[in-house]
Amino acid sequence: MKVIQLNEFAKLECFVDDYSPDQQPSPALLILPGGGYGCICYDTEGKPMVERFSKMGLRCFVLHYRVGENQTYPEALRDGVEAIQLIRKNAAEWGVIPENLAVVGFSAGGHLAAALGTLCTKLPRELLTDDASTPYIPNAMLLSFAVLSGSEIGHVGSMKSFFHTKELTEEQKELFSLEKQITDKTPPAFLWATVEDQVVPFENSSRFHLAMVKAKRTAELHVYPVGVHGMQFGYGRNDIVRWPEQAVTFLKDTCGFKFPSEAPKKRIVLSFDDAVVNHCTFVAPVLKKYGFNATFFISGFDKKWYEEHNAENLMTPEQIRSLHEQGFEIGNHTATHNMGTKEECEKELDAMTEYLTKDCGVPAPISFAYPGGPYSDEMAAVLKERGYKYARTCDERFYQPATDDPLKVPAFNICYQTYFGYFSRINKNLPSLNFDENVPVFVFHGIPDVEHPWVNMDPYHFEHFIAFLAGNGYQGIAFKDL
Repeated sequence: MKVIQLNEFAKLECFVDDYSPDQQPSPALLILPGGGYGCICYDTEGKPMVERFSKMGLRCFVLHYRVGENQTYPEALRDGVEAIQLIRKNAAEWGVIPENLAVVGFSAGGHLAAALGTLCTKLPRELLTDDASTPYIPNAMLLSFAVLSGSEIGHVGSMKSFFHTKELTEEQKELFSLEKQITDKTPPAFLWATVEDQVVPFENSSRFHLAMVKAKRTAELHVYPVGVHGMQFGYGRNDIVRWPEQAVTFLKDTCGFKFPSEAPKKRIVLSFDDAVVNHCTFVAPVLKKYGFNATFFISGFDKKWYEEHNAENLMTPEQIRSLHEQGFEIGNHTATHNMGTKEECEKELDAMTEYLTKDCGVPAPISFAYPGGPYSDEMAAVLKERGYKYARTCDERFYQPATDDPLKVPAFNICYQTYFGYFSRINKNLPSLNFDENVPVFVFHGIPDVEHPWVNMDPYHFEHFIAFLAGNGYQGIAFKDL
């Protein structure tokens, strides 16, 4: 164990001694024991959590943040921020995935954990840290019987210790109420509490959960019927004892955390059609966040389209070029979505290639998507003449590289209406699927798609889908990576 003194009163315990460079990096877990902001309950909510979560693939850190006479607002927050930045700055040396950092807090430590994901997204950066570049918001929050509200259900002692005051003002109660501090930058939250908790009523957790849902932030809540305050691992309760496993599942399936695994990556091709502007503004950042590649199939549209639709919903040449510069593949999806004779196919294909190479400044494409999905013999002949390697249909089955024609690649069209159906279908096949012999290929349109609502997908569900794939060992690739 490595101990780093953050200041005169705060220190960070780093359980990183077992890491060697030949190992896969792991998600990080910053542990914040409770104690009402008056002490640190290390023996019950510090070291035992390290032992449990280390066995589950997390690299653990325990923060002894400032409490009692040694802290006043916002010093505990500054300790949490400094700890997060320190872990991320030393990620390579300590074997940590810097984008997979969760905080877990208990009671008042749960308040600090939640404050790092809510209040710290609103406060001026200079109030929290002198480091102007390293991110300090956690990627997920695990909140155990947490103090979260400054209202009548809150814990008065924790509030007074947090502000180091004998009398609380209404402004302080409001600031302490983290259900009111949620922003669009608040990370996903996993919460658990017990109905019988008389110290910190479970409504702290349920009210925070409801506020997260209303703000369209991701949250999962478990309220157990039996158990006093500070149940840690359940003290014999078979329901509560499972919360760490449930929390890790949440990190994998919902947050996309990547845990070390000996299993090979499962390749999955992601493709996006029609040059929708949110491919650049929303989709690409989400894919980058989870380390996925993809192919963006660009369509041009004729004069009639521009007369009937809003051109602001399409990407500009500069935005298309930015996708290429980020490492994504740019593919051809015809100039006007029309196919007919061989000559018409040549015209459609060449018009889009000229637009991509001359106007957008990207390489000539090697991947193609048949407009509307159905295969065309005429277009396939043109593609072969021009050296295309892949062409996508919508045949709705797995692509089999050993036997399938690469100019007739089958794919699943994914939108909100089909999201859960395909989710279930793909998962049902996972145990027996050989990902070298069978490759899922997915087709998305706008996220959302206001021009083509019949293939629309909600951004909230899209990121959940990508996070699930990332956390379960998928490797998102482009057609060129096949």
